[in-house]
Amino acid sequence: MDPRAYPEHAAVEERHWWFRGRRALARSEIASWRLRDGARVLELGCGTGGNLAMLGALGHVVAVEPDASAREVARARHPSVELISSVDELAGPAFDAAFAFDVLEHLDEPRAVLRRLRAFCVPQAPLLVTVPQHPWLFGAHDRFLHHARRYTERSLRDDLSAGGFEVERVRQLSSLALPAACAARAIEIARALVGRPAPPAPRGMSVPPEPLNSLLRAAYVHEPRQRLPTGLGLMAVARAAPR
Repeated sequence: MDPRAYPEHAAVEERHWWFRGRRALARSEIASWRLRDGARVLELGCGTGGNLAMLGALGHVVAVEPDASAREVARARHPSVELISSVDELAGPAFDAAFAFDVLEHLDEPRAVLRRLRAFCVPQAPLLVTVPQHPWLFGAHDRFLHHARRYTERSLRDDLSAGGFEVERVRQLSSLALPAACAARAIEIARALVGRPAPPAPRGMSVPPEPLNSLLRAAYVHEPRQRLPTGLGLMAVARAAPR
């Protein structure tokens, strides 16, 4: 992520409908796992720590965040969390569960990172992953956030499998926001065609006024039940394959 995004990101992730909705879906998924009390869990790419309070309720949290500025923000917000800068620093007992919220799209070698993660997970440990979808939507928003790619369901399944995880299910996320993202991408393409390409810039980072913010969160949370055919993102649940 562009370092300029971290202060803004930290300011909005507690309130913005998209972050709140994603955490609500994650909580629902976690509740079905029946993790042991005091589980040892890992978040890969914790950013400024918006998910660490949720994960801290599960037990001992180790969080990986390579950016020093983001890591310091996360440490100030959650001093009890064990923060490290790289998967190469992983050590100690195996993890009972792992999480990667919109992280894999940033990595140059996601399969290598996943294999490293798998080496520190107990067999059948669940991994919850979210990623942005549709390579054809790659644009100014992705460049601002330093994305290396947007995924398809097939490419996500392939990366998880090659990384040592057995995919249980993949579902669509943020379907109702897809038309707006398509419109924004079309405008970017039109600007490029007339020689005025859009500079890297975030999209949707401001918190809408209430009650619209709450309405959008509710729609985000309930969309997966409608089994809509596509969306802006994907959520996958996988399990650490036997060694």
